[in-house]
Amino acid sequence: MKDVLALPFGIQITDRKRTITALLLAPILLIAMTACTVQQAQGFVEKANQIIAAAQPAVSIIIALLPLLGAKVGPVLGTIQTWGPEVTADLGILGNLLTSYANAAESAKAGILGQIEAAITTTRDKLSSILPVLHVLDQAVQDKIKSLVNALLLAVQEVSVLAAALGHNKTLARTRAAAVTTPVKDAKAFRAYFNKTLHAPSGDPAVDGATVQLSL
Repeated sequence: MKDVLALPFGIQITDRKRTITALLLAPILLIAMTACTVQQAQGFVEKANQIIAAAQPAVSIIIALLPLLGAKVGPVLGTIQTWGPEVTADLGILGNLLTSYANAAESAKAGILGQIEAAITTTRDKLSSILPVLHVLDQAVQDKIKSLVNALLLAVQEVSVLAAALGHNKTLARTRAAAVTTPVKDAKAFRAYFNKTLHAPSGDPAVDGATVQLSL
C-alpha cells in the first residue's frame, strides 16, 4: 500500500519518489496559508475601524440633538455633554488599538488583543452609563436618546465579534453573533440603522421636529 503524505489545502502525495518534492513544497504552502490569515485579519480590522469611524459622528449627533430639544433635556444636559466626548475618545482608543494590532509583530498581537478586549468593555460601559440618567426626561425624549445609544451599542457589539475573529476564536465569534440579532454588520448598515432610528416617529412633535434636522 502506498504511503500517503497529507499537505495543506487537502493535497495528498501518494508516490514515494515525490516525497522530497512535497516536503519542499510544504513551507511554500504554509507561507500561503499564513498570508491568507494575515489578509483576513487586515479585513477584520478595516471593517471594525470603518464601524468605529461611523460611530464617532453618531455620538456627535446625539450631542447636537440636545440644544434642539431645549428645556426637554435640561436636567441631563451637562451630563450628556460630558459623556459624549468621553465615548468618542474611547472609540478613538479602540480604533488605534485595532490599527496597532494590524501592524504589530506576531509576538505582540496577543497582548494588543487583550487591550482591544479591555477597550471594548470600557467603551460599552461608558455608552451604557448614560442610560440610567435619562429616567428624569419626558418619555419620548428618553426613548429617543436610549434608542440612539442602543444603536451605538450594537456597533460596539459588532466590533467585539470582529475582535473575537482576530483572536481566531471562531466559536466565540459565532456565539456572540448568534446571541444578538443585529442590523449593524458594517459601517454602511450602521449609518442606515442609526438614521432610521433617529428619524423614527416618537409621538412628540417637538422631538420629531428636532431629529428631522439631523442625519448621519
